[in-house]
Amino acid sequence: MARTSRNLGLALAAGLVFVGITGCGSDSSGGGEGGSGTGGATGGTGGATGGTGGATGGTGGATGGTGGATGGTGGATGGTGGATGGTGGATGGTGGATGGTGGTINDDDCAHAIDYLAEADQNTGLYTGEINPFDESDYIKVDLAQLGISDGDFVILSAEVVMPGDDDPDSYPYKDVLDPTLTVFDETGNTQIASMDDAYPRYNVNTQLVWRVPTAATYCIRVADWATWALESRPETPTGAYWQYQFGVGTPADADGTNKDTEPNGDATAAQTMTLYESADANGNPVYIAWDYGMMNTQDDVDVYKVTVPDGIVALSLEDTSTPTGPGSTGQSGNGSTLTLGEVGISDLQGNFIAKLDATRGSNGINVPIVAGDYLMWIHRATGTTAGANDFYNFTNFLAATDNQGEAAGNDTAANAETLNGTDNNGTISYFMMGTIDSSTDVDWWKFPVQANDNISVACGAARSGSGLVGATFTAYSNETTQVQTETETEDADVYWTDAATPLASMPGLTVAADGVYYFKVSATGQKPDVSSNFYRCGIHVTAQ
Repeated sequence: MARTSRNLGLALAAGLVFVGITGCGSDSSGGGEGGSGTGGATGGTGGATGGTGGATGGTGGATGGTGGATGGTGGATGGTGGATGGTGGATGGTGGATGGTGGTINDDDCAHAIDYLAEADQNTGLYTGEINPFDESDYIKVDLAQLGISDGDFVILSAEVVMPGDDDPDSYPYKDVLDPTLTVFDETGNTQIASMDDAYPRYNVNTQLVWRVPTAATYCIRVADWATWALESRPETPTGAYWQYQFGVGTPADADGTNKDTEPNGDATAAQTMTLYESADANGNPVYIAWDYGMMNTQDDVDVYKVTVPDGIVALSLEDTSTPTGPGSTGQSGNGSTLTLGEVGISDLQGNFIAKLDATRGSNGINVPIVAGDYLMWIHRATGTTAGANDFYNFTNFLAATDNQGEAAGNDTAANAETLNGTDNNGTISYFMMGTIDSSTDVDWWKFPVQANDNISVACGAARSGSGLVGATFTAYSNETTQVQTETETEDADVYWTDAATPLASMPGLTVAADGVYYFKVSATGQKPDVSSNFYRCGIHVTAQ
C-alpha cells in the first residue's frame, strides 16, 4: 500500500529488541579469526586457546617480517609475540599451545557459515559483514537456543545496509547500495524455511523477516543482494560503494505496542486489548503503532483484538506482514508460515464492519479513514483450509494523525476538479489523494500539471484496501474531455499502471504528449451491504524524462 499512501517515515525497528550475546558461547575477543592472519608490527596476541594461523600461517611484511627469538608462540592464555612481531616466512608463524593452522574464511555455504555467536558485537548483538557486488552471499550460523530463544518464540531477523550518518539507503543511487535479502535454512542448508526481500510493509531496501521458531535449534541464514537472490541482473552495474551490512537477531520488545496472541480471544466479548506504541512521523505528527504476533491453533480458530483509537487520529492501516506465506522460492518472499489467512476486518464493538477484505484474494492490508473510538480487529483462517505445522501471523497497525489529500466538496465535474498538491521525491512528483463515493452517481475529479514526455504511474485501491466500494473505476484524461486510460478495480488484482518490469502491473504507465493538465476521475458501481466505508485512495507519480 505504500504506492497509494504517503510514507510515514517511521523506523520499524522500534518494535524489536536485539538479542544480547554477551556470555553466550566462548569468548573470541583475543583469538585469531582463522582468516589470512597478517602479522602485526609487534606480533599478534594469542587467544584463549592460542592464535590460529592463517591460510599459510601468519604472513609477514614485504620481506617476510623478521620476528623475535621464537617467533611469538601463544601461551596457555595467549602469549604475546616477539619483540618485533611473529616470524613470517613460507609457512608462517606457529599457533599457540592448542591453536592450529587456520584456513581462509569461507562463508559461501552453510557448511562453512560464519558463527554469529563468536563474530557478532558482544554489546549490540550485530554482526557486520560485506557482500561482493558480483554474485556473492554470506552464510551465518545462528544457535537460537544459545541466545535464549525457546520453541514457539517469535524472532525478527534483520539485514541493514551500513550508511554514512545512518542515512536512508533509498536516498542514494541504487547502483551504490546493497539491497540485502535474508533466507533461512536448516543447519545443513538442505531445507529452505523462509526467505524475504525488504520488509512488510516496505520502508527501504533493508530487510526484516518476522518468523515463529518451531524448534529452537541451529539455523543457517543467507545474506545476499537482491540480484543474487532473484537470479536477475541489476538495472545498472553496481559500484559496491555501500555494500557493508549489519545482521541481527531480535525479539519483539516486551513493551507497549507488542501484542502476543493470548487465548481465549475468539469473539467480541473475549477480545484481547491491544496496546499501542506512541511515536511520530517524519514531520512530528503523532503516530501509534502496534505489532500483533499470533498463532492459529485450531482449524476454526478466530482471533479478535480491541483497539482504542486516540483523539486526533484520522487513518488506521493494518498490514499483514506474514504474507506471503511459505518458505518462498527463487526471487519470491515467504516468511515460513503455513497459515492461509482468510477474512480480516475492522468493526465497531457490535460487530458492524467498517472495513473488510478476503486475504485469499491477494490483498495484504486495510487502510481505512477512522475517528476516535473503540474498534475490533478480526483475523480468520481461510475457509476450508486445515491446520498446518506453523500457522502464525504478524500484523503491523499504524494509527496516523495525517492522511492523503482529501477531496473538497463540489469536485463532481471536470470544470470543478480539485488541484492535487505534489511532493518532489528526487525528480518524481507524487500526488496522494483520498476520497469517498457516496452513490453510484457520485463522481470525483482531480487534476495535476504535466510536461511533455513525463511518465505517469498510478496506484489505486478501494475494495483491495478494505473499502465497501464495488466496481471502483479510475480514469485518466489528457484534458477535460479526452480519455487516455481507464480501469475498474477487482478484488483479485491491484490497479497499478506502470512501465516498470513487475508482475504487479495491471496496465502500462502513461506518457504525456504535450505540456498541460491531466485529469483523473473516480467512480463506483455500488456498495457492499456488510461494509459501511466507501473510501478510495490513489497515488499518482509523475517523472520527468
